[in-house]
Amino acid sequence: MVSRVVTQLYDDCLRPSGLRVTQFSILATVARLGEASLKQLEDELAIDQTTLTRSLTLLERAGVLERGSHPDGRIKAMRLTSKGRRAVEVARPL
Repeated sequence: MVSRVVTQLYDDCLRPSGLRVTQFSILATVARLGEASLKQLEDELAIDQTTLTRSLTLLERAGVLERGSHPDGRIKAMRLTSKGRRAVEVARPL
């Protein structure tokens, strides 16, 4: 219950940026790391794979995140697009 209230408060603060707290957390983590695999994001954010995958799909559709190649061909690297970098810049001060 408390976590839901806190999440709602963060979502309300982030509303002007168009991001939800989970989406912002993902983008900020990718921005900090430069690129990140699904496993890295799961570990860094302590988000279950289903929630993370759903959020990544939405962020890709919004054009703020893209999946790229990784030296280990089995892994996809998540990277911010220029639109994603702008979204983080807008949301971070909020």
